[in-house]
Amino acid sequence: MTTLLDIETPALLLEQDKLMKNLRSMNARAKALGVSLRPHLKTAKSADIARLVFDGATGPITVSTMREVSYFIDHGFTDIFLAVGVSPDKLRRLNQMASDSVTIKIAVDGQSMATALATEEPDPGAHIGAMIEIDCGDSRGGVSSDSEELLQIATTLDGSGLAIAGVFTHGGQSYDCVGIDAIREVAREEHHAIIHATERLRHAGFTCPHISLGSTPTATFAEAMDGVTEVRAGVYMFQDLQQQGLGVCALDELALSALATVIGLHTDRNVALVDAGGLALSKDRGASANEPDPGFGLVCTVDGDIIHNLHVVGVSQEHGKISTIDGTALPAHLLQPGTRVRILPNHACMMAAAHDHYNVIGHDQTITRWNRVNGW
Repeated sequence: MTTLLDIETPALLLEQDKLMKNLRSMNARAKALGVSLRPHLKTAKSADIARLVFDGATGPITVSTMREVSYFIDHGFTDIFLAVGVSPDKLRRLNQMASDSVTIKIAVDGQSMATALATEEPDPGAHIGAMIEIDCGDSRGGVSSDSEELLQIATTLDGSGLAIAGVFTHGGQSYDCVGIDAIREVAREEHHAIIHATERLRHAGFTCPHISLGSTPTATFAEAMDGVTEVRAGVYMFQDLQQQGLGVCALDELALSALATVIGLHTDRNVALVDAGGLALSKDRGASANEPDPGFGLVCTVDGDIIHNLHVVGVSQEHGKISTIDGTALPAHLLQPGTRVRILPNHACMMAAAHDHYNVIGHDQTITRWNRVNGW
């Protein structure tokens, strides 16, 4: 039987029991809110994990890349929302992927993109719909629900033959919140924006069947989603130190970690080196507001028990530098060269992106391999 001592490091570990608990929790949350769940697979990028969301079947999903669209179609998923804007050349490729059995929705984030997409001849045999992006305060993409541009986009799309599938928004500003009350306020802003946009479009005579919102924090703490048809969330599957710092999850709910081997110990510098650096862990510092700051990840034993007061204080390409959080002496007996440790992620999506498969730890401690799709 393969064990954690047999796997070549660095490696990506996924604890199946924690994953399943997180999936069940969000499924129950969506049901309680009266909405469908269209999970965002930009985190997991795995058909094996996606099917677990739907009890072994397939269902509506959200993705971020063309590669993911193709991959999930190949694995039997037929209702896909590509929630990142596409250029006209990508729309031509998507027209070839869509069919009588595969529906693809695309994101349109403004009038300029609507105009660009309208230059493409519609494919009468393709099943492609446009989701208009609403900016609810994140200020990344989309238009205000109050703007004239919203109706201009709808008019342009309607005239182009590209069907309006609905509207969507993302309360990404929830990641900057301090406290659950602040996240709930963002959830209210998110909800108000999407409903207001829907009402304006319908009043102007446009259909708007899909009303989509969500981030993991707002999906977790929203008080109501009346009028919304679906919620999108993704990182909830694994959770990470940023979500833990926001109060979304507890440390023992983090399902993902990187397995690393100690490759150096320098007590004079109070540093241990591991073979997981910036590529294996990512350089994301999204959890830096946590108390204490986890650096580039908290350090655990090979069995997954957190080692008090240790974090990855720095990374280069293939080196991770472990030290104590408070500057006291390293527990050298736990960090001898050859020792294996796990490192919890600041941002699970970014850590996972460096790896081509998961080493899944089952409830009986057996390890199996689940592939994932990378690239664009």
